[in-house]
Amino acid sequence: ANATANYRAINFTDVRIQTNTQLVDTLIQDESGFSFDIGIRRTEFSPFYIEGGFFYLLYDDRIGEVIDDGLRVRTNIGSARIFGIELLLQVDIMELLQSQSDHGISFFINGAWNKGEYTSINPRALAGVRTGNRVEDLPTLNFKVGLNYNYKRLKTSLQLTHVTKLFSDAANTEDAFQGVFGPIPTYTVLDFSASYKLS
Repeated sequence: ANATANYRAINFTDVRIQTNTQLVDTLIQDESGFSFDIGIRRTEFSPFYIEGGFFYLLYDDRIGEVIDDGLRVRTNIGSARIFGIELLLQVDIMELLQSQSDHGISFFINGAWNKGEYTSINPRALAGVRTGNRVEDLPTLNFKVGLNYNYKRLKTSLQLTHVTKLFSDAANTEDAFQGVFGPIPTYTVLDFSASYKLS
């Protein structure tokens, strides 16, 4: 278990302007808050490894971007709370079967359920950002499942990733704006990789 008071000072990227459609609030200030997490972990890997945990994070004066009259304004949006559950499970199937084969097969599941919302809004955050809006860049579900297969010098991996809808801005804009703001829909990606060591 862990509890920490957090402080994040304004840095260069917070006040840097990349295009003439961006502005920085002259009253922008540092972020603060606290975080808490508790978890459990199996210390021995064989034949399986499991780790799970719960976390809670509170932001005050969270820095982000909002839209005002067609311009992107970086400011302190408000206070936000984020909490969730994470789980990792990995199983060595050949060891579970007590097999002495040169083949190696392992299976893993890694997932996180998150909830993040703004609990209060800075008046300078302008229109569109409201209490209860979802925190940007935070999917409700981020889930990975995969299978690894090894044989002597050959290594292969198959992984499925599923990420639910998220928003790129604190106003939870449903229509894309300048290719930067707007929703990122749910997506699923299947990856396969293989490698062979010659010597």
